[in-house]
Formats: sequence, C-alpha cells, structure tokens
Amino acid sequence: MKRSRSSSEGRAAGPPPKKRGLGATTSDVTLPFRGVRNNTSAYLPLDPKVNEIRYVAVDPGEGDAPLSGFLGYLELRGSQTHAPAISYQAVSYCWGEIKDTLGFTLRCARTKEATAKSSQEAWTAQLYQITRNLDALLRALRQPDKHRVLWIDAICIAQDNAVEKTHQVSSMGLVYSSASEVLVWLGEAD
Repeated sequence: MKRSRSSSEGRAAGPPPKKRGLGATTSDVTLPFRGVRNNTSAYLPLDPKVNEIRYVAVDPGEGDAPLSGFLGYLELRGSQTHAPAISYQAVSYCWGEIKDTLGFTLRCARTKEATAKSSQEAWTAQLYQITRNLDALLRALRQPDKHRVLWIDAICIAQDNAVEKTHQVSSMGLVYSSASEVLVWLGEAD
C-alpha cells in the first residue's frame, strides 16, 4: 500500500512558505539571524556603493594568551586587476556550536581612518563572544610578532543587522576573490 504525504507533513505549522522563482536574488531575501549574539553597535556602517567590508586584525600572541584584535575597513575594487589597499586572508570554516563560546577582546574604531598605531581614544573595546571552533582557528592562525589580517564572516559582518548581512552575503564572491588567500579551517587535528 502506497502512503502519500500531505504537503504540511514535516514542516512547522503556520502560513505556507513563499515560493521564489529562479529569478530571485539575494536582495529579495532577508536572511534570518543565526549566530552568537553580540552587540555590534560600535561597528561603523559599511558603504555598499563602494563594496566596503570590515576585516579583523588579530593581535600578536602565542599559546593561551588572551585573544584580541581590532576591526578595520576596506573598499574592494570589484576587479582582479585592482588589489585592495590592505592584503587580507578570507577564512571559510564551520561556526561550531553557537552556545559554546569564549571571549575575544575586539577593538572597534571610532572612525574608519583609525589604524593599529592610533591612540587608545580612537577605539571602543568590548568582549565579543566567539565559538570555541573560531577561538581554536584564531589561535592557530595568530602570529607571535605581527597582526594577522583576516576576513571572518562571524566577526566582520554585523550578524544582527539583516540589511547589512544580506548585502554582505551577496558580495561574498567578491570578498573571497579579492583576498590574498582563502583559508579553509576543518578544525583541530585529532
């Protein structure tokens, strides 16, 4: 005997999902929040007209020393022939369990012109929560004597801003193609 499934079986109650044609673009879709909740009010807004992104410069350190870094801002030119003003590595990884977090001291610039050499008054520092997997990744990539400049979606995109997140996700091809390298993190070795 053949059993047929009703169209509502296996999905949550509520209105049926909206159908999207093949012509739907990411600007037609609002991405839901998924991630560790952090206060991103100190993030300066990105200018989508110039393909602006944030990068995180991880402070030098070794071993179990606390993780810290700062956010910087960068315009992507949209062309392979025009390299970004700052070389960065884009990182692809599995976020990991979002309820298992550790602290990362993140300094957010009060102006987009701030650099690593700017005075303390140029920054707002906050304890940013990152997943244990991201903590392990940052510790593995951190250098002992200089900043490591990375683009990491969980930190560089204001995850609580649906409009920004939707625009940044639609620009990921440009973000990855403009990077000096793309690193893939599969986790710590067993």
